Amino acid sequence: MKQDDFLMEIQQKLMEIDEIIDKYEMRDQLMSIFVVGVLEPYTDTKSTMKTMYGYSLDSEEELDTIIDFIKETWKEQKDIGGDLDDLLNGLGISLN
Repeated sequence: MKQDDFLMEIQQKLMEIDEIIDKYEMRDQLMSIFVVGVLEPYTDTKSTMKTMYGYSLDSEEELDTIIDFIKETWKEQKDIGGDLDDLLNGLGISLN
């Protein structure tokens, strides 16, 4: 029950984010993927995952772009433990 309540609250937050996107008319300029998974072990070595997710992508090219970004930043974060500026370096993404 705790996991279900957690995922329901996450869903509510995703709906709030959607409202913010529309409020600022950013939908046409936005690429996003949001995934939260809660693991539930059912054997000693296997688990199922309950998820809450949302996508805002217009094409497979955007999907590939954001997946590449996730892979690269995950690797860099894991390998160097750097700050956000380090993670974004070389990816063509600016926070300015």
